[in-house]
Amino acid sequence: MAAAVGSAAAQLMALAQAAQAAEAPIVPVDLSTYVPSPLEPSWQVWFGAFVGVVPFVIGAYEFTKRILIQRRCKACDGRGLILKGKYPKK
Repeated sequence: MAAAVGSAAAQLMALAQAAQAAEAPIVPVDLSTYVPSPLEPSWQVWFGAFVGVVPFVIGAYEFTKRILIQRRCKACDGRGLILKGKYPKK
């Protein structure tokens, strides 16, 4: 078991050294000449925004429809509560 742990540690060290040797040198960049490209959202962004908003639009429509139906109710006078019996149950 100890030999396997030592072997794994040696392999890890070898991989770390290989990664350090393969690193590219850091190149300084002059930020005064940097000009970002114009942002052009693709169709996926527009479609995702539309699909994300649709459930809220449908929910608002259905909820408003339910409120209007409830306000026209003669049994509850728009409160949404109908008492069955002399006293309300808890």
